[in-house]
Amino acid sequence: LQRIQSLPIQLPVATPPSNQPPDKDMVTLQVSDAGTYFWNKEPIMANELEGRLAAYKTQVKEPRVLVTGDSRAHFGATVYALDEIRKVGIEQMSIDTRGPSETGK
Repeated sequence: LQRIQSLPIQLPVATPPSNQPPDKDMVTLQVSDAGTYFWNKEPIMANELEGRLAAYKTQVKEPRVLVTGDSRAHFGATVYALDEIRKVGIEQMSIDTRGPSETGK
């Protein structure tokens, strides 16, 4: 028999969404299954991401980006968006991790 030792750790706990109104300054960047992007539901090209993000960063005091996608979005297109957010220096970024049954899609 092998004796397995473990260390107690405290994992973060997800909090349910609050009933507060959405943040009007936050941008939602959606990645589709075709690898296309949507800036607050407006379709944009991949080569527009860096410019849009840089302009957005200068326009609001605390820029925040929510990255979301449909259930078939490609990982590469999502990572590209995350890299562009990091490249322009936006530090407050969230990723929507809800599945299709939770979002109603």
